[in-house]
Amino acid sequence: MTPAEMAEQCKKQVALYGNDAEVMFRMPGRWGTGTKRLFGRRGGPVGRVIAEEAETVLVMFRAVDALNAIENALEVISDD
Repeated sequence: MTPAEMAEQCKKQVALYGNDAEVMFRMPGRWGTGTKRLFGRRGGPVGRVIAEEAETVLVMFRAVDALNAIENALEVISDD
């Protein structure tokens, strides 16, 4: 899933459920801890790990926080 697709998914969730909406993304990694950052160490929002399958985890984030982080990352990418 591209960052633009992730942002679109966040926008859909916020439109349906408001600012308290949550969104889930499957990310590479192991359960290890109960939380995971959206963009590793870049200060992205922290989500709750809710499931693990093979080498991936399913992580739930507040949609508004994830959308802000994704849009900021896209701005940084487009500035380069």
